[in-house]
Amino acid sequence: MDTDFIKNFAKECDNAISSKSIEKIDALIGKLKELELGLERSPLLTQVWYCISNLYSTRAAIYNEDVKLWRNEKFPTNAVQSLNYIRRAFNEYIQNGNNNMCFEIQTNLANLYHGFCRDIEANYFWTFNYDNAIYSDSIFVAPFN
Repeated sequence: MDTDFIKNFAKECDNAISSKSIEKIDALIGKLKELELGLERSPLLTQVWYCISNLYSTRAAIYNEDVKLWRNEKFPTNAVQSLNYIRRAFNEYIQNGNNNMCFEIQTNLANLYHGFCRDIEANYFWTFNYDNAIYSDSIFVAPFN
């Protein structure tokens, strides 16, 4: 895998997400899945899963996927993929810690649970005790939300 891609894939993902181009998003998902196959468990793998989750979330938004419509045979496949990848990233963070993306991962996980109408689980992650000196007016709102 190209070392420039490894250094810049997060920025490329941000650009693809901003462009809302399905072609760019799909190409990056393919490249990141290829990168994923060659990685051992590491903070880099956690970041890859986080980025793949964000790309699938954008696909879900572009296609106006609504989780509530699954009973009408409109299953939210991109939203499900996004949730699965952010769960992988979160589990990797829990198992190995030392990841500087914990706030972003946890906030995205809570937001996705909320999107799936799983508010009890979302609230747990939104009210996480960060044990950091974050100066805000409430400990009950996840920073970076």
